[in-house]
Amino acid sequence: MKQALFYVFLVALLGAFIATLAGHSDIQNTLSKSAASTLREDAVTATLLDKVKIEFRGQEAFVSGDVESENSRDRLAATLLTMDVPARFGRSMPGVTAVHVDGVRVGTSTNTDPALESTGGSER
Repeated sequence: MKQALFYVFLVALLGAFIATLAGHSDIQNTLSKSAASTLREDAVTATLLDKVKIEFRGQEAFVSGDVESENSRDRLAATLLTMDVPARFGRSMPGVTAVHVDGVRVGTSTNTDPALESTGGSER
């Protein structure tokens, strides 16, 4: 009897673990979709979408890439922190809890013309 109860408990624990993993990836997918649509709605952040990469780990956003100014970087972070996340199954879903912008380079040249790079970034 004790052995059967142990196996039932073990199966229930394994099921809970699998459900947690499935729910975790669902949160990341929902946050990714919400972030993309929210950033497209704002004129400043919409221009950054092709310059930065946003990766979600749980409810934390990790941003990397190049932006023109600290203002653009800060606006991107603030937009991610305040974005609306759709409700799931009648419950509200918590949004982004933290934005990490350590991988964002500010003021880097996005110039890809080799002729301009060889002259130090200015035409002569």
